[in-house]
Amino acid sequence: MQYSLHAKKRMKERAISQDIVNLVLQEGEVLQQNANRYLLDIRHIQTLRKRKVYPTGLLDKAEKCAPVGVVCNDTCIITVFRVCRRISHLR
Repeated sequence: MQYSLHAKKRMKERAISQDIVNLVLQEGEVLQQNANRYLLDIRHIQTLRKRKVYPTGLLDKAEKCAPVGVVCNDTCIITVFRVCRRISHLR
């Protein structure tokens, strides 16, 4: 999947690596299927840690910037962000 210029800029500004974005897309919760919004929060990371599927270093990095959200379409990652407020209304 390609990254938009906006997504690349936001990833750099927010210190979110491509590895973390890929983790969010693979393991994150789908918030709104029509807009392809994904979320990876601390609870999900702790569950992944118990499953021991991903390297500890990756999960440590993900935990430092969690909760992380990704918005994409079928071909492109549009933006990446850290969730700063309650997102229960999006679930």
